[in-house]
Amino acid sequence: STSTSTSTSTSTSSSALGGCFFSTQAIDVVFLVDTSGSVGVVNFQITQSFVTQMAEMMALSEDGVHAAAVLFNSGASVVSHLTSSTTDFVAAMNAQTYTGNFGTATGSALDFVRDNILTSVAGSRGLATVVYVLTDGKSQDSVTEAAASLKQENNIFVVSIGITSSVRTSELETIASRSSLVYQLNNFEDLTMAFTTSLLDPLCIVYPSTSTSTSTSTSTSSSTSTSTSTSTS
Repeated sequence: STSTSTSTSTSTSSSALGGCFFSTQAIDVVFLVDTSGSVGVVNFQITQSFVTQMAEMMALSEDGVHAAAVLFNSGASVVSHLTSSTTDFVAAMNAQTYTGNFGTATGSALDFVRDNILTSVAGSRGLATVVYVLTDGKSQDSVTEAAASLKQENNIFVVSIGITSSVRTSELETIASRSSLVYQLNNFEDLTMAFTTSLLDPLCIVYPSTSTSTSTSTSTSSSTSTSTSTSTS
């Protein structure tokens, strides 16, 4: 008898460090960081390290990723407008001191980012943008309209990160662009390197990489395969 078998396998990779071009593609990234009274000095310092570590991993560059940071409690303030310099961004973030002001006005902070960071005057390039919102509690103002206004642009992706059990899940979901971009952590110590790496994945939403391979064996990764066989006896 004669037998012929052909198998083709195509796989798509979106691993942040392995397959996404977050260090070479033009993307604007904004960190919106809660500094309300419940955070505390130690946890604020953990957050500072987390944000600067992310910026370093993104490898800011003139033609690649630009980053900005805003701190908020009952009000909001700019740490850094969008910059292509990792050194400048890290220095600006590390220069911040925890004030412990009370209040968590997340809705107003989202509006602040829209009006003061994501504008051409402030350095926004009008490109794909990822906004990371870090908070440890419930907002004392409504986030619904502010989040909707921020997300109405097709190229803005909002990631919400709730820390401690004091956060409201439904609120995080309202803020985020989609449910897969909602993260809940037990405490600030969970802002680890592994979590930092996982947070780079939203950049893959904007710029995924695709690899295609042809193989005569079954792929062990997630893939779509087709097989045709003809036989004569």
